[in-house]
Amino acid sequence: MCETGCRSRGRNRVRRRRGPGPRRPPRAGRKVTGPFGYDAITSLPADSGVTAVVAANDLLAMGAVRAALSRGWTVPQDLSVFGWDDEEMGRFATPALSTVAVDREKQGCDAMLRLIAAVRGEPVPEVAESTINQLIIRETTGAARRPT
Repeated sequence: MCETGCRSRGRNRVRRRRGPGPRRPPRAGRKVTGPFGYDAITSLPADSGVTAVVAANDLLAMGAVRAALSRGWTVPQDLSVFGWDDEEMGRFATPALSTVAVDREKQGCDAMLRLIAAVRGEPVPEVAESTINQLIIRETTGAARRPT
């Protein structure tokens, strides 16, 4: 697949058509890095009662885990953390990161089949019953602690 190459070529084509000028600013709130996950957890009040985090991606989740550990919390006993996208490094982190794996190839194929059918004026195929997401439970999730 040419995932990044195709995307870059398309982006460059749009920029050439649009001509020089200011780029659109990045979307507000679009922070997908480990430091943002770290800051989100360290900024919680000690008595927040938070017992779980579901992060938008594995980098945010790993930042959250690191912050929990730096606060003296145990993962998953005090805080469960779930990532999204099954990055390889999550398997080797300590503790190993629970995450959601997405079958992007199937997702893309389904989308293309539906798009092609729509463009041709044909009946759009039904969305498959099977899920493209798979929960991967590792070491960062557990039962929530009981309130004290």
